[in-house]
Amino acid sequence: MICFKRIFLYGVLPNIVFLVLSKFFYMMRPLVNIDYLLLGMVAPWLHPGTIALAFGFIFFNDFFLNLLPIYHFQLTDFLSSYGALKYTHYSALHWKITKMALPIFASVPLVYWLEKNPNRQRIATVGLLSGILVFVCLLDIANGTSYIPIRSSASFLDFNVANSGFRKTFYTSKETLFRKKSDFNRLNPDEYATGQLHHVYPKRLVIVIVESMGYFLKPELKEQLFEPLEKLKFNNNYSMTIGSVPFDGMTRDGELRELCGIRMWNFGNEIPDCLPKILSQKGYETISYHGFTNQFFNRYQWYPIVGFKHSFFAEEFQALGLRSCGSGFRGICDSDIAKLIRQELLRPGDNPKLLYWMTLNSHVPVEKESAIESNYDCKRNKFTANDSTLCIHTSIIHLVLSKITEIINDPKLPPTTFLIVGDHSPPFMIPERRILYSNKLVPFVYVSPKSNSHQSLAKAN
Repeated sequence: MICFKRIFLYGVLPNIVFLVLSKFFYMMRPLVNIDYLLLGMVAPWLHPGTIALAFGFIFFNDFFLNLLPIYHFQLTDFLSSYGALKYTHYSALHWKITKMALPIFASVPLVYWLEKNPNRQRIATVGLLSGILVFVCLLDIANGTSYIPIRSSASFLDFNVANSGFRKTFYTSKETLFRKKSDFNRLNPDEYATGQLHHVYPKRLVIVIVESMGYFLKPELKEQLFEPLEKLKFNNNYSMTIGSVPFDGMTRDGELRELCGIRMWNFGNEIPDCLPKILSQKGYETISYHGFTNQFFNRYQWYPIVGFKHSFFAEEFQALGLRSCGSGFRGICDSDIAKLIRQELLRPGDNPKLLYWMTLNSHVPVEKESAIESNYDCKRNKFTANDSTLCIHTSIIHLVLSKITEIINDPKLPPTTFLIVGDHSPPFMIPERRILYSNKLVPFVYVSPKSNSHQSLAKAN
């Protein structure tokens, strides 16, 4: 009976907990984490308190590794930028995470209580758990989802069978802490929206990366989201192209994708020549705008490296008296920043310029205040009508697209090229929201002047 209790405790219970969590939250966890089995094999020789603490530690690591992908984070991303979390608002951002982690807190006293038995049956326990471990590992290898590349193209199960959370944490931490340089891959032009420029750059260029603007899989949602830009069809001075590009990773990855044409695996200060730097060397004014603190993801360090001569963050905007919006990532209102960008574009002068805007307010979790100015009608489709969070999120992005359209349609605006693209799909925890978006693509909109007077000024080598 003691043996079967330990099989349940180390082979069934933690995996059942995550299986249940995956029904309510977007989690892509392997079926079995072998760390629990390994603990169970040495548990008969340990004090119950030590076992309970070790179980809680494994549970926390397991939970943490499966939480990060919800927000498009990899463990390397978190380890290199975890200090940025102090700038978020805990009550809004982490309450759901805390509720999800309650099983971890409950597991420690439960394991202690179950292990308070002097009859350890060491041989039987180790034998049974070892057998389960061997079976699970062989099944994982045969399925092609293990670290051993056998039959990797012939998986008979459509999920990962097993892994070791601590193995992943150990090697990723080692790689992150002791890496000596950046590690990146260059992308093909069709893998990033700025590739639409084909290395020929207009005299006036505005790049807008819209936070969490995902690619809707429902045609009616996609059509209604881009309605503001449809007004440009009546503007004879501009042509418009709508498309999509692949995404991978978090917001910073989306920025490096569009600014540098790369996918960076290990982030460091060794960044190849990026679009702002290329244009800056050709005499362009290069200006960036972002409504959050410059400390987040150390943008105050790497924005100048990629080529921005002037950068404006929450610190500068607050001194100007701009309003604050947002929830977990509370910063400057996007609509206020849009006004500043409009002023800069209308400022007298013929100097070539690149303006870059990383929006903020559509960052999950969202709040109603940021969508007050939006005229998006959530009742027009059943998805936003029945989901207030989806309604607010879509309304905020609709507002940003409306503000950009107002700038483009301003008759005083000199010919200017606009490129609008999402960074990644919105990291909603609830699967029902998540499946409304592509998990591989983000949309982009390319708006360019028709006039011949707006000729390319710079061409990259």
